[in-house]
Amino acid sequence: MSDEKLSAIERLQARREDRDAARPTETGGARPTIVAVDDERGNLDAMQRVLGDRFDLSVFEDGPSALAYVGEVGCPDLFITDQRMAGMTGVEFLRWVRDFDESAVRILVTAYGDVETLGAAINDGRIYRYI
Repeated sequence: MSDEKLSAIERLQARREDRDAARPTETGGARPTIVAVDDERGNLDAMQRVLGDRFDLSVFEDGPSALAYVGEVGCPDLFITDQRMAGMTGVEFLRWVRDFDESAVRILVTAYGDVETLGAAINDGRIYRYI
């Protein structure tokens, strides 16, 4: 089956299986990888507390730093980003991610939901979820 016909969850599971040998954990299996981007440190700390024990989580306070990291180490299983950040919006960040790796699962998080942002996130970032 081609990647286009797989759901986001199926793509995530396939990527996880591919990484099992490359990133063993104490139990021998790979932990899914997540890149989280938010310019509010408190939000990143909360993600670290909630997700850090179960996932290989890398957090960044700005889009350019996260993009540099992804350019170096490759694409994670999942991207989570805030929309309103200084220097680069979440939609801009996810548009770059989409161009870098179309199969990457993308989630946009924002406290300021509006129709224009939602449309851009869906059409430009091709997000999996809008929270």
